[in-house]
Amino acid sequence: MGSNPDIAEFTEITTGTVQAAGLEISGYEHLAYKTVYVMSKSVVVGEYIVSAAGVITMEARRTEFTAGYNYYSDLVPMNIGIKKNKKKRVIKLSIEVLDSLGGKAGKDEDNLDDFVYDTTIVMDTAPELYTGTISVAHRGGHEYNGDIMIRQDLPLPITILSLTAIVEVS
Repeated sequence: MGSNPDIAEFTEITTGTVQAAGLEISGYEHLAYKTVYVMSKSVVVGEYIVSAAGVITMEARRTEFTAGYNYYSDLVPMNIGIKKNKKKRVIKLSIEVLDSLGGKAGKDEDNLDDFVYDTTIVMDTAPELYTGTISVAHRGGHEYNGDIMIRQDLPLPITILSLTAIVEVS
């Protein structure tokens, strides 16, 4: 006790993989000076600017990652099929999703609310993809169109299976 064990005592393991975690990702010369999103497993690590040498420097070490451009995916369904001269107000949306994370819904791009998934988050573990129904309050007022917009603005998967709107007509 108290002395350091001889390193030879630990040579019994002959198979396995050693993977180093790093703060820098290289090989992105083609994206020099561009802003990219970095993901580790299914967790969005953040936005980073690629250096002139094609290197992305992160704040925390990672062993697995994906990096690339982010883009918005918007779903704007057709207008609600109620007489055009009737004002309507969308009160609530029920959105059924399959294997999804992230997402927002609302009247337009200035009035979007994040999806709140009914899942448990475990620290240091990638969140599981969600399948089920999400309820989102709709902040639109009385209008003739009753516009609805669903947006995915993170580099995460989202599959919308159905959309149900509770509508008040005046």
